[in-house]
Amino acid sequence: MAFGRTVLLLALGWAVSARGQEAPQSEEQAEQGGADVAAQTAGTTQEVLEAQLASAERAAHRASAKLAATEAVKDQLTDEELTAASKAHELQAKLAAEQQAASKAVKDLKDQLADEEATSASKAQESQGQLAAEQQAASKAQADLKQELKAEQEWAANREQRLKAEEASTQQSASKAVNDLKDQLVDEEATSASKAQELEAHLAAEQQAASKAQADLKQELKAEQEWAANKEHRLKAEEASRQQAASKAQADLKQEVMAEEQAAATREQRLKAEESSQQHAASKAVSDLKHQLTEEESMSASQ
Repeated sequence: MAFGRTVLLLALGWAVSARGQEAPQSEEQAEQGGADVAAQTAGTTQEVLEAQLASAERAAHRASAKLAATEAVKDQLTDEELTAASKAHELQAKLAAEQQAASKAVKDLKDQLADEEATSASKAQESQGQLAAEQQAASKAQADLKQELKAEQEWAANREQRLKAEEASTQQSASKAVNDLKDQLVDEEATSASKAQELEAHLAAEQQAASKAQADLKQELKAEQEWAANKEHRLKAEEASRQQAASKAQADLKQEVMAEEQAAATREQRLKAEESSQQHAASKAVSDLKHQLTEEESMSASQ
């Protein structure tokens, strides 16, 4: 309204100035014109001023309407700029949040991958330590078996040597007894034939006893040899079984280590694939947000 009044006053001033230019008379000429000319001039001037006043009012109204429209457009543009700026700030905040989330996801994946690799390395080291312990236990068991077998063989050899010595001693005693009986028989032949027969029977009994003792010693020696052979065979079988068990345990541990390494490699590939996928998704989200921000800025600029 203040602007409208200012425009109206300017229009009135312009009309008066224009009228003054159309009738550029001096004050002396106006005084000399007379009273009729003054009255006629006053009436014409009033009509012109009223017409010019109406025209100025219409111009003022048009100017006021145009000013109001301009203010409305300016307010609308200001609101749209504020909205665009707010939306751009919101998109930038969302973009920063997406980038931060993507960076955190990548960092978490890297940490998880490092933990998986450390766990796999520790488990492989533990399996190798267990394998070494199994190998050491198998070697110790094998050494113990060899030592036990050697002790059994030495005991069997000593037993055989002792039995042979006993057999030789028995044979020597039997021979001596036979010789003594023969000597006694020769001495007593003249004394009594019955005594000779008795001595012969006694000699036969002694020889039979010596033969039986010799046969028993041989049988005992044979049994001892068979027992020693069976013991050796059993110890060798136990050693072979333990070696087979140790080899199987070693193979199982190696297979387990290989399976752990393969599982670790598979997990590493999967984590790397997930990391790549999340990085790709984060990059795509950042690109989409940048593209959306660019479109919003373009739309705001065109409006």
